[in-house]
Amino acid sequence: MSNLKDKTLRLYIRFLIESVIDEDDETKGEEKDEASVAGAIGGVTTPLGTGPNYPNPGSGKRVPPYVAAGKAFGNAKLAKKKKKKK
Repeated sequence: MSNLKDKTLRLYIRFLIESVIDEDDETKGEEKDEASVAGAIGGVTTPLGTGPNYPNPGSGKRVPPYVAAGKAFGNAKLAKKKKKKK
């Protein structure tokens, strides 16, 4: 009698496994409504909580406006003042 129970149990398990496998095969033909847009994000990608210059710390020094404007116009420098003669 034990042999008959084992046989029916095996048939039942086989039926369950085949039904699961058949469901997976049906989804292969369907189109997915997903799209990956991670590559469309512009800018640098750094770990959360870090800035755009992550591995290197920032200089922390503010450039004076006249120096920044001079760099924009051909690296111009301020004219030196002439010393007064005594």
